[in-house]
Amino acid sequence: MDDYTDIYISETAGNKIKVLKQHIIVPTAPTNLVATPNVTEMLLTWTAASPRTGTPLLDYVVEYKKTTEADWRRFGDGVGTNTTATITSLIANTEYQFRIFARNTAREDGDKSSVVTRATLNTLAPKAPTNLAAGIANRQINLSWTASNTNGGSAIKDYIVEYRLSSGGQWQVFNDGVRTTTTADVTVLTNDVRYDFRVKAENST
Repeated sequence: MDDYTDIYISETAGNKIKVLKQHIIVPTAPTNLVATPNVTEMLLTWTAASPRTGTPLLDYVVEYKKTTEADWRRFGDGVGTNTTATITSLIANTEYQFRIFARNTAREDGDKSSVVTRATLNTLAPKAPTNLAAGIANRQINLSWTASNTNGGSAIKDYIVEYRLSSGGQWQVFNDGVRTTTTADVTVLTNDVRYDFRVKAENST
């Protein structure tokens, strides 16, 4: 897009017409727009625009729409120059498009950012299990924990157990099948070796 807005002013003096042309420099487009989804919200972050002139920035205007819609809507988040915005009251599991532009204190609108497309989540991830405890046996560790108190909107279908050497290394998933019980016996370990364990819940989505 052009770096300026053209304004034409006509002046009439008798039979003479004089046309004046003025260039107004507008803010640059914000860059690096990123959309991070939640179920009914979308967190937007971006890199600030440049005012290009001595006229400071006043606001960032956020626009959004469903990908199936033609018309853009403006999100009412007040006036400010923060480079984040959380778009609320969205529909779960729905694809949206987002764009932003800067406005300066002269009420001149800058270039629009690139459009970012992102879908909201269907459900949230469940909360982590708590009170993980370990009992020692021959070549195995008997784990127990308290079930997740929030399933994220969909029933928990499995608890995934991971382990690794305490001295370092990659986490490995213990293959105990798909189960929702709050215990697991991690077998085929080596006696007198320290291990780390962790458990996470997975819901039906």
